Amino acid sequence: MKPDAAQRTWGALKLYRQHYAPVIVSAGGDPQARIQENLLLEAGVPREVITVETSPTTHSSAMGLSQIMVQRGWRSVVVVTSQMDVPRRRGVFRKLGVQASFFRSPNFTPPNTSISSAIPPSTSPTTRPTNTWACWFINGRVTSDMAGDLSIPQPILDYLHRNSIREPEVLRRLREETARHPRANMQIPPEHGQFMAWLVELLGARRTIEIGVFTGYSSLWAALALPAEGRIVACDVNEEFTSVARRYWKEAGVDHKIDLRLQPALKTLRELLAKGEHGKFDFAFIDADKPNYENYYECCLDLLRPGGVVMADNVLWSGRVADASNQEPDTIALRAFNKKLLRDERVSLSMLPLGDGVTLARKR
Repeated sequence: MKPDAAQRTWGALKLYRQHYAPVIVSAGGDPQARIQENLLLEAGVPREVITVETSPTTHSSAMGLSQIMVQRGWRSVVVVTSQMDVPRRRGVFRKLGVQASFFRSPNFTPPNTSISSAIPPSTSPTTRPTNTWACWFINGRVTSDMAGDLSIPQPILDYLHRNSIREPEVLRRLREETARHPRANMQIPPEHGQFMAWLVELLGARRTIEIGVFTGYSSLWAALALPAEGRIVACDVNEEFTSVARRYWKEAGVDHKIDLRLQPALKTLRELLAKGEHGKFDFAFIDADKPNYENYYECCLDLLRPGGVVMADNVLWSGRVADASNQEPDTIALRAFNKKLLRDERVSLSMLPLGDGVTLARKR
């Protein structure tokens, strides 16, 4: 067995015996998964608490894990991995509403003795594993181009969720459905959605703009916060993604508040300006293609009233904006956008480490 696979097996066994946790062996199609499963069985882990997730790639494996956790009602996961960009990958679980703790497998060094005798059996009373924890160990790196959430110590994040989030049932179900989507990384976490709804209420907003709808989670938060006469101009280009949004908007009884424009967002924004809508909107949320952020911002600023607010998502880009060696086009575009807003005297400004980083710009 590969050394790193042995480390992961050791780590999973250690965590299982600490927590009596169900174990997910996820190896992205690598045959090592079955070897690790057999080692865990030999070490005394009951077969009924082991799930082997063998998708052909590590990315689809992550999606498979999400589906398993939703189906079984698990709400916490322990991830043991040989390589992981934790801040970026944490977002997979947060968007699912799952608490995640991460351990790097080099921290779990197998002793020279066999794995079955390395850790003495637990002296705790015999207890069936709960359905609220899962150990997940990954063969290699989860490969994804996703932008994730910034790393917050798990106990603090757990406390925040327990003591702050008031997510309606319809929003929870939309979030969980979207978490199974291959592009689930595009969904904001619940604390971001709730903050947006609070801001809409604080502004007394009546007319808002959303650029980048996806499956409608953020727009549903905003629509529920708007008064009965409130309206959202929602900009997207993907009929498949937004069909999910339409379904949940209707179920929540807010579909009449949302004017979905399926065309390039710049075309929609310029049409609004051409119709004399300058200064008639209260709030705008930008969460779409990064190279156009500056263009979206300029149009939204024209459309906002004085005192209106632009919220731009992903401005910290999982920390990549601070990495000078990262010269990817999206990263470069976000750096330029951030610098532009810093110098823009037309607005008052605040950048927050919420989700993947948000900037609030209030029009003066």
